[in-house]
Amino acid sequence: MKVGLVCGINKASTLQRRSRGPLNLFLQETGGYTSLAVVTSLLVSLSLLFGMVGASWYVAKANKTQAIADSAALAGQNVIAGYATVAQVLDACVLSMGITGVLVGGAGLIISAVPGLSAAGAQTVQTAKTILDARAKFAKSANSGLQKIEVSLPFFVAKNSADVIKANNTDVLEYSGAAIPFPQTSQSKFVLDESPQDVGKLEDLAGKMGEQSDQVAVAQQEVDDALLEGWQADCVDNPYCLYQRAKTLSHISPSNNPYYASVDGWNFGVPLFRARAYYRARYMAEQPQSSSVEEASKSAARTAFYEYAFNKLNEGHYQQHEDGSVDLDLPSLPSNTQELKQTELYTKKMWPVTSVNGVPTIHYSLSCPAAKGTYLGLASLADLDAGIVQECSICHFKTSDVGKTPAASTSIDNGFEHYWATIVRASKRYQAAKNKQVEAEKQMKQTAQEGSSAFGEALDALKVNRPKLCPPGAWGCVSLVMRKSMSAKAPVLHSSLIKAPALPAGMAISAAVLAPDAADKQDNVLSHLLDGFSLKHEGLLVGLSKHICTVWGKLLMSYEDGYDFAAQVADSFFEKLEGVAGGTIAHMLQDQLVGLIEDTGLKPVNLQARKPVLTNTQNVLTQAGFSGMDVLRSKIQSLPADATAQQVAQAMGVVLINELPDEYFTIADLPIPGTEFSIPLTIDVRKLVGLT
Repeated sequence: MKVGLVCGINKASTLQRRSRGPLNLFLQETGGYTSLAVVTSLLVSLSLLFGMVGASWYVAKANKTQAIADSAALAGQNVIAGYATVAQVLDACVLSMGITGVLVGGAGLIISAVPGLSAAGAQTVQTAKTILDARAKFAKSANSGLQKIEVSLPFFVAKNSADVIKANNTDVLEYSGAAIPFPQTSQSKFVLDESPQDVGKLEDLAGKMGEQSDQVAVAQQEVDDALLEGWQADCVDNPYCLYQRAKTLSHISPSNNPYYASVDGWNFGVPLFRARAYYRARYMAEQPQSSSVEEASKSAARTAFYEYAFNKLNEGHYQQHEDGSVDLDLPSLPSNTQELKQTELYTKKMWPVTSVNGVPTIHYSLSCPAAKGTYLGLASLADLDAGIVQECSICHFKTSDVGKTPAASTSIDNGFEHYWATIVRASKRYQAAKNKQVEAEKQMKQTAQEGSSAFGEALDALKVNRPKLCPPGAWGCVSLVMRKSMSAKAPVLHSSLIKAPALPAGMAISAAVLAPDAADKQDNVLSHLLDGFSLKHEGLLVGLSKHICTVWGKLLMSYEDGYDFAAQVADSFFEKLEGVAGGTIAHMLQDQLVGLIEDTGLKPVNLQARKPVLTNTQNVLTQAGFSGMDVLRSKIQSLPADATAQQVAQAMGVVLINELPDEYFTIADLPIPGTEFSIPLTIDVRKLVGLT
């Protein structure tokens, strides 16, 4: 082993410095940094800082071009959104006015079916005709207005988007370009239904039903009067009534002598039942009031009359059929001798005949003191008057004796027969009027069925194919923005340490389409359409006009829920009609019409508000049929940096028509159904598309 120094003849620090080489310029022997190292670090940091600032400026300016292209696409598509809103509103107005008109026509039918309201029904149908005529006129005007706006849409889109692009110009940055709608020309099948709705059939049927309902009204009044008269004679003391006379004169049981405190539930079968029980009781209880021959004769006459009346009333009947008609026969009883001669009391051989001094003589009974001779059989009062038999000189029984029995109680107001005669007369009036009413109601029901069919046909006429909206821009708008080259003007970017960045010319492309707005359904495109009218004219609307406006407003606002809601609106509207009571023909017709609306299933219009959103440009161009993207790209790249909207449009194959409607363009005057008011649908074109 050789013995020596670790570092040889050199010092340790000398050897360490030699091993670092060029780093000795930046590191001291003690391990610290040299001045040169500090200066170099500062220079490198400043260089990086200025480089990053320049790059950030470059990227920011380049990205702004894309942001402007996005804004231009959205601005162009916003024009299409505005037009779509206008078109949706008009379509909704036309369809809802049609439905409202038909509903009002149906209301006219229903009102015509209410007895006594035929004139109001006819007027209501005429109102429906006015509404439908106004609808056709409005649709024709709206179609013309929409076509005029649609032709100008490409120019609106280009102008609106170009203004947005120019608004971003500065002293050092200039942008140009425009957005172009696709499809480039209208492909809409959007012709509002302006066909006239013929309500002539409804009008004729309403008139026919009105005449029939008037007949029903007259018959119904006669029925009510006759029924009331019969009930009063039966149960209301004035000063007496049939009920009171039966109770007092015959003492029949309450079950055979029912009392009705009101006409409700009472019918002509009640007095018939009462009278049968009464005459049976009187017949069974009849006996002479004294032992005289004269009284015995009178009792025999009464007995004969009571028996006849009982048998006659047993022939009577009262029956009400399911259709409401009545089969009614309350037999009339003779009220005097002359009427007696028209009955079997006069012709029936029921009185005994004996021989008195060889002459056939009639008696009230074989109990007559003069009836001691040979019994010769029975004879009638007619035989007596004809001289076939002679009057008994003792009992003096004759035709007038029997005739006096009903005559006395019929001619004065304390007799049972007096009130029975009143009831019989009322029953005949009742039967004739009731059957006339039922027949008229049958005719009304048939007319109601015809009216229901006509109403259904009117609804079906509204089931036209819904317009399909495809204006320029329906597929989307494609924007193209060109930027001129420029150098940075900011002082911070000018330094001897770095080269000032230069931004070359560039372009950006973007696209936007319409998408449903997720706003609340109450914020659809119709939510404020009627605000102005409601505030200005609401106090002027009363009665049917107010109901019609309410119906139209509800129909207009119910698209979001679909037209199942229309049946609810119709039912609510019909329920407010005057005089439509349950169980009537009018109510039956009402139910039928509501059912027809439910079954018709009118297709609603989608009125959800739409807003422009960005999309992939390729989606729009593909739908527009740009399969040769290389050709399009070359045309775009050949555009100058300050290309105009016309040049951009030409590059995409579009010719812009520089034509604007009037600044304030009235599409149509919207009539308010059931009123003389209208709302001018005026569009501020420049405000709509953002032009100044």
